[in-house]
Amino acid sequence: MAAASKGDLVFTKTTSDLGGNITVPIAFDSVTVQTLVNAIREYEDDLDNLDTACGVVGNTGILEAEGKRAIPNTSESIGITAVLINDWRVAFEARPGAAWVGVFVNDGNLLAENSFADNPIKPTAFTAPVIRQSQAPSIINAAVADFWDALLTELTQGKPAAEVTFGEAFAAVWMGLRNKAEVDTSDGYKKWYNDAGDVVFKKAVSDDGTKYTEDEMESGP
Repeated sequence: MAAASKGDLVFTKTTSDLGGNITVPIAFDSVTVQTLVNAIREYEDDLDNLDTACGVVGNTGILEAEGKRAIPNTSESIGITAVLINDWRVAFEARPGAAWVGVFVNDGNLLAENSFADNPIKPTAFTAPVIRQSQAPSIINAAVADFWDALLTELTQGKPAAEVTFGEAFAAVWMGLRNKAEVDTSDGYKKWYNDAGDVVFKKAVSDDGTKYTEDEMESGP
């Protein structure tokens, strides 16, 4: 994947009072939010583009951006968020077809407040844009901590489903490690118990001297 740099982007104003396109040339299939912010700020600083710059009477610029602040007591920073305003949009240069090409905005959040249903991307021929929106590391870390700190609940008696949550899968593994388990040669079942000593689920096992087989799980007891 070839990522565009600041100098690769092409700015084109519309013929109306507001708006324009920030084009990513066909040689590139991705651009980062930070690259967009850097290029836009440099474009606004050019004397020829004062009519788009923040602070000019009657104009509020091309984008608003925030983020990259350090998170206290960590080595991480908040992800950058850029909001395109005044009908400016990002456009990936049209492809010749007939195959559609995936194009990407990476490493941050790209939003818009505009007259195009708040879409920051201008549609172009045979491009399939994806904005890989990110969250602040602090939010992600909190979610991960909540996941690992969640208490596992023992599974109730019954046949385990084919599709389960991570919590249910981990609970089954933990029950097998912690609780009683046995292979009962009298009825040919391998059994898993809960903490109370009840068989929660089991599976038939067999060995004909050539092949050892464990059947699909079924409900206890």
